Amino acid sequence: MTKYFVLLLVLFGSLSKAQTTNHDSLLVLGNSLINVNRDSALLIAEVVIKNSQRNATLAAAYKLKSLVLYFDGKFDSAASYLLQTLSIYENLKDSVNIGKVYNELGTLWKKQGNIQKTLDYYQKAEQIFIIKSDSVELANTYNNLGMVYEMQGNFRSAYNFYEQSLKIHQLNNSMVAIGYTYANIGGLLTTLKRYTEAEAALTKSLEIRNQLGETQNVAICYTNIAELKLAQQNYKAAIPLLQKSLQMAQQLKFVDLVRYDYQKLSECYASLQNFKDAYYNYMSYTTYNDSLFNESKTKQIAELQTKYDTEKKEQQNLFLQSENKLTALQLRKAKIQNVSLFILLLAVVGIVYLWYQRNKLKQQSIKNEAQFANERQRIQAIMQTQEDERKRISQDLHDGIGQLLSAAKLNLAATELTVQSESLHKAMHIIDDACTEVRSISHQMMPAILYKSGLANTLINQLPGFETPQLKIDLDVDDELIGYKNVVDICIYRIIQELIQNIIKHAYAQQIYISLNLKDGNLVVMIEDDGNHFDFEKIKTSNGNGWFNIKSRLEIANASITAEPIIASKGNVLFIDVPDYFKL
Repeated sequence: MTKYFVLLLVLFGSLSKAQTTNHDSLLVLGNSLINVNRDSALLIAEVVIKNSQRNATLAAAYKLKSLVLYFDGKFDSAASYLLQTLSIYENLKDSVNIGKVYNELGTLWKKQGNIQKTLDYYQKAEQIFIIKSDSVELANTYNNLGMVYEMQGNFRSAYNFYEQSLKIHQLNNSMVAIGYTYANIGGLLTTLKRYTEAEAALTKSLEIRNQLGETQNVAICYTNIAELKLAQQNYKAAIPLLQKSLQMAQQLKFVDLVRYDYQKLSECYASLQNFKDAYYNYMSYTTYNDSLFNESKTKQIAELQTKYDTEKKEQQNLFLQSENKLTALQLRKAKIQNVSLFILLLAVVGIVYLWYQRNKLKQQSIKNEAQFANERQRIQAIMQTQEDERKRISQDLHDGIGQLLSAAKLNLAATELTVQSESLHKAMHIIDDACTEVRSISHQMMPAILYKSGLANTLINQLPGFETPQLKIDLDVDDELIGYKNVVDICIYRIIQELIQNIIKHAYAQQIYISLNLKDGNLVVMIEDDGNHFDFEKIKTSNGNGWFNIKSRLEIANASITAEPIIASKGNVLFIDVPDYFKL
């Protein structure tokens, strides 16, 4: 294996000297080897660093080397190369790549336990990708932010970031990133003790990573599923999963995962009263942990003070090693030339394959977007037909039956002037009640105020009609919304109507609180009641007409509905989020 790596080094060295334009292609190959053969990826990075004349290519090579060092557990050296990468991109004013390096630096600081520094880097990256409208990198950053908030115990924010990331990656059909995001969601659901959902998410992640052949991430998945079993106190099921992950991590030289697997195995054996194996695994964990963190922190502080000297010494060492290897292999130059041509052909085939896959994913993304647009138009047409029919019936009630009742009342009133009768007096009262009822039904089916004054004024006007002696409804509306009209108001109004009916029917509440607020241009509707608790996850899978209508209208308004991840023992809280409300 060592001889193979030496040949590969000389091969890439000769290629780099003969044809500098191949450096970018070699780096593509090197990045594809990160999860397969890190030794080869490291050799490619070092050769490109030695021979590259372009700042952008050199920065990409530094970043590739930092990733290899990170997975090898050499966090201090990884940080050194990342800082060199950042310096080059800042000189080039390449903001997108600066954002990518911020994400990598944030992950390194997270390993050191400095959450504030981690959050600072991730938020800087987020701002860059928002400005650049780079949805893919923004989704990766949302994943990172979700992990930080999860570490802080802010589970709702963490889940929201994971969901946003998953939606973007699914839209782009980015399978690698989808597998990564499902793993994060599974871990969070494990923490929240939603074990069935957690196992489903982790299983999806494992299936995707197995299909993609990501050996390193498959090992991480086994550890994640083992943690789920640990949370369920199923230690016997967790042990073989951890052992499988440990074996793969050792083969990959993934030091950080090896350390973690030993720690969790020790916990399992201790819980099963097998103290001998618990002690053995704990000692292995301690050995790896000390080598990773105590030494790493000391090196990192020293590296910040002597960064320039360390970089210079490393470059001199690399140059001497390369010169020694090249001298020893001069007699085999002819054979290497043939091998180099073969490797070059492989590189070209690899680049063509990557181009084909990218084009295929792009076409699939276009197809998915078209299908989504067609489905949304179909649902819009159905909803519009329903609303038109409601409007027609409302008009018929008002102009037809309402007018007939008014005419009948006028005739009875004329008769009452000449004939005094108790039955006639009662009939007048009955007709008054019928007129009131027809007017109420007409307004509920299609409130005219909704088209004239918008959602906020409609709720202020209509909600008192839902109240009873047993039910009180309070409404709080952002002043900016009063009098404002929007094309999706009818959808939001119908959703609120349906939810109130469900609360009355199933929760038996005595108090409902509804608020309409603006947050960063989004409309956020909160509906809270003090009734019996209901399982929101079961409701989301319901096949009833009410929930179907809610989902359909949510799609038309491009809105979402969520419940609090942790719900109090009594009452329910739901949120309807309408993005970019003023832009619709």
